[in-house]
Amino acid sequence: MTQALASARTRGHWSSLPRSSGHRERPATRSSVDDAKIDTRPASSARTRGGTVEAMLDGSQPRFVVLEGIDGSGTTTQSERLSHALRTRGHEVCTTHEPSTGRIGTLARHGLGEGDADLSHDALALLFAADRLDHVAREIDPALRRGEIVVCDRYVLSSYAYQGLTCPPDWVAAINRRARVADVTFWLDLDAEVAAARVAARQRETGQSDERFDRLDLQRRLAASYRRLAEAEDPVIRVDAAASADDVAAAILRHCIEMGL
Repeated sequence: MTQALASARTRGHWSSLPRSSGHRERPATRSSVDDAKIDTRPASSARTRGGTVEAMLDGSQPRFVVLEGIDGSGTTTQSERLSHALRTRGHEVCTTHEPSTGRIGTLARHGLGEGDADLSHDALALLFAADRLDHVAREIDPALRRGEIVVCDRYVLSSYAYQGLTCPPDWVAAINRRARVADVTFWLDLDAEVAAARVAARQRETGQSDERFDRLDLQRRLAASYRRLAEAEDPVIRVDAAASADDVAAAILRHCIEMGL
């Protein structure tokens, strides 16, 4: 049974995420991109620095992998690239994102628009929490039961970081306490100024409008919030998102291979 979340830590630090039964815990590691070569052979023949991975994990065993970071850090690009790499290695992969494509997720996505300022921060936080439970029941859990790897672009840490800026952190934790715990979260660490430049370039290319959290001052606060969360939560793996997209993808895949995928 999932343990109850404790209240938020002092100085803005969060308590530990709840642990669901049957989820294997791993010590957290912090890592930047390096020049390690990636072995793209099927999992049954791959090796890590410590030797073969076959004793670590059956290649068909499901994994729930999440990518997190501020807007512009590359979570969507990297979730797609990781999914492709894992499929190349012979895995069945469910690629998904939050807000989800379900009815509640569509409402939550609409609520992010600058033109929907009438929706209160509390209501938006509740929409995200409700969408998460629906997402897990409708898409994530069924995929895991089928033996697939789930790669999710944003999850609970996003609520802690974003809604935690405008709502009481312990309340945000409480309304998300029933959400399934990810097996590992990759945090794409990027300076807010660099991320803002990427977002502006994307908006010029696509005509996408601003969202309520796009202001640079808020992005700076979000980057700091993610940093505190990454220090407090387990297991979160830091990846330097200032590197090239190829190097970031290689670093994430290397960690996944070392975990047996």
